[in-house]
Amino acid sequence: ISVWLNNKVVPTWTTKFGALVGDRSRIGANAVLSPGTILSKDSIVRRLSLIEQVR
Repeated sequence: ISVWLNNKVVPTWTTKFGALVGDRSRIGANAVLSPGTILSKDSIVRRLSLIEQVR
């Protein structure tokens, strides 16, 4: 599995991968981050939200 970060492909060296969560980000109760989702620093995800990977 690889992810795009700063216009580069970065290998994760894993067969499963969750999400990348930036510093000081807040994720509300029962929110769902799809595999491969990248949240920038200081992100706020409201409760019960579904955040999908940007393609």
